[in-house]
Amino acid sequence: MKALMQPLEAVADYQDLKQQIRRNTGIIEVSGCLDAQKAHLAAGLSEDCRVILMIAENELKARSLYEDCQLYSRRVLYYPRRDLIFYQADISGNLLTRQRMQVYKELLEQENSGPDDASGVTIVTSAGGCMEYLLPVRMLRKHFLPLRTESKIDLEGLIRRLTDMGYERCAEVDASGQFAVRGDIIDIYSLTEEYPFRIELWDDEVDSIRIFDPESQRSVETLEEILICPATEEPGLPEEADARGAYYRRFTDTFLDYFPKGTLCFLDEPARIMESAAASSAEYQEAMRHRLEREQITAGETVRMLTADQLLYELNRRNCVALSLMQIRKTDFDVTGEYAVTVRAAGSYNNQFPMLVEDLRKWKRMGYRSVLVSASRTRGMRLAASLTEEDLPAFYSEDPERLLQPGEIMVIHGNVRRGFVYPVQKFALITESDIFGTARKKKRLKKNENGGDRIRSFQDLSVGDYVVHESHGLGIYRGIEKVEVDHTVRDFIKIEYEGGSNLYVIATSLDSLQKYSASEGRRPKINRLGGHDWQKTKTRVHGAVQNIARELVTLYAAR
Repeated sequence: MKALMQPLEAVADYQDLKQQIRRNTGIIEVSGCLDAQKAHLAAGLSEDCRVILMIAENELKARSLYEDCQLYSRRVLYYPRRDLIFYQADISGNLLTRQRMQVYKELLEQENSGPDDASGVTIVTSAGGCMEYLLPVRMLRKHFLPLRTESKIDLEGLIRRLTDMGYERCAEVDASGQFAVRGDIIDIYSLTEEYPFRIELWDDEVDSIRIFDPESQRSVETLEEILICPATEEPGLPEEADARGAYYRRFTDTFLDYFPKGTLCFLDEPARIMESAAASSAEYQEAMRHRLEREQITAGETVRMLTADQLLYELNRRNCVALSLMQIRKTDFDVTGEYAVTVRAAGSYNNQFPMLVEDLRKWKRMGYRSVLVSASRTRGMRLAASLTEEDLPAFYSEDPERLLQPGEIMVIHGNVRRGFVYPVQKFALITESDIFGTARKKKRLKKNENGGDRIRSFQDLSVGDYVVHESHGLGIYRGIEKVEVDHTVRDFIKIEYEGGSNLYVIATSLDSLQKYSASEGRRPKINRLGGHDWQKTKTRVHGAVQNIARELVTLYAAR
């Protein structure tokens, strides 16, 4: 939206900074930045770049930055860090692999797109996300499977290739990472797609490719070509421990190597990034040393992460912009330019609407351009109407070309954590959190859709009870298991799902479970871990509640 980028044109040395970015190798420093404003400045500086990488110090900061970036009209993907120390006890199913594979697929598509393709992408990750050694790009690319209509395929060869790519053969697909073969029909549930593909053959030729709904089996869309990505980041991983060392020695690329030329990288507080990298590297090396001493791994499996110095070297030889509050140490980073911005945090109004009106009137007299961000279109329109009643020139707009005149107030739809003010450029961005405060989520003590009861202690559970996990659905409680990781023993709740897959929930997260209760004698169908059945159940219930709410509104309106 042009109104959001409008004030940056008036920032001192802004055009010089953009010119230097086009030919830079090293770290350009921009000091004086606030957390709430970094995504805004990065969006303005990267208007001419197709692929953007933003690196934060940890996962929490990365997710917050990811949410802020979505306001600025660019496709945004989040690349989570894979915990190399505790990865085998990761309870997120294939969600983490799916998110990472979506990023790999997007980067390959960006590399293959033509110069006239103006679509771009912003990828947000943490320092840890950049430190893992990965399969070289050229080798990963070979594991992507393109299919198009009228092309010839060998069915048996396709089955072997899908298996090598990490897909599980089933009688019927209902979760990502699966495929099924029934005569001349092949169903493939690609790891990165919302719906599975159905490929129909005529002899050895692809006759049609369709997207279909696995629940209703109805076709959604017909396609000419598709790209199936691997269902694992480690295709062909040998089961023998002795062979794994040689396998992992092929992992020589880093996440940074996956990005095409011309990528612009933003570092959110680079000093903190390096502190986090040093801590992660030390923790990993210590864990690998203990496992090697106990002969749990081979020497070839210990070198799977960069050191902090290696990460610093990789960053210094790329085109990076450091966004920080204070100036960074020149001894660590190859600083090629220094700039500064003047910005302050927006005030907190704590639900005091008159205070907001007073500030907006003051800014109007001073010629400020003001933007208010609302997470709801309805609330945004209502807010604009309320400000208009206070004789303020406020309006709601979703026009991306609309520019602001001095004194005007625009309300837009979006979601961002906190606002900021450019006092020199006379621009203010205010969020709902600034106006109404951060909403505190109340703990849900009521029953869930399945009639579940809150579990207050382990005494409420017996082995074999049906339980509902808020993210993964209905499973069977199989007791408590102790897991030791680097001399630390933790208790985990074991939940069994369809197909024999198990979910391990740390015992301190008991509030994420509810005990299932149903009609006596009725045996419920448990969910598949990583499948979409539970999400669809929640969506149906949510839709039914919305329908009831609409009917009640209509009923009361008629009265």
